[in-house]
Amino acid sequence: GSLALVQGELSWPRLRMMVDATNTVNVVLPYGVDLAATHLAYKRYGEIQMVSPTEGVPGRACIVYYDVRSAARAVEALGVEYCTPGPQCGCRDVRLAGSVDFELEDLPRISAAHSNPERAEYTLEFYDVRDAMRYRERMS
Repeated sequence: GSLALVQGELSWPRLRMMVDATNTVNVVLPYGVDLAATHLAYKRYGEIQMVSPTEGVPGRACIVYYDVRSAARAVEALGVEYCTPGPQCGCRDVRLAGSVDFELEDLPRISAAHSNPERAEYTLEFYDVRDAMRYRERMS
């Protein structure tokens, strides 16, 4: 089914499909297009951390966004024939002791929370690797 944008954000069905979300996409490059032009073309979907050629595969590039929602927008816009999810680049998870509360203002930046009762801890999963890094720094 179609996954529509709602006011510039991802709709609930799209968020549900991001269970194994990634901030990385692998793209097919048109003949003669360089990495700088690729960066310009793909930044419309979100802030890009890095664009690099795919090793051993001519005519393809790997684009790493900071935010998994940007990668999802790119895949939706271009289709999986030209743009496929790649492995996550960077850590989006923050592990916290079960007694530590997270800040409510951070809730819109959190994509999921997972509890581990055996270890008395839980993990917050952020959409954006920068938010996860800031949160880890703030909690340490």
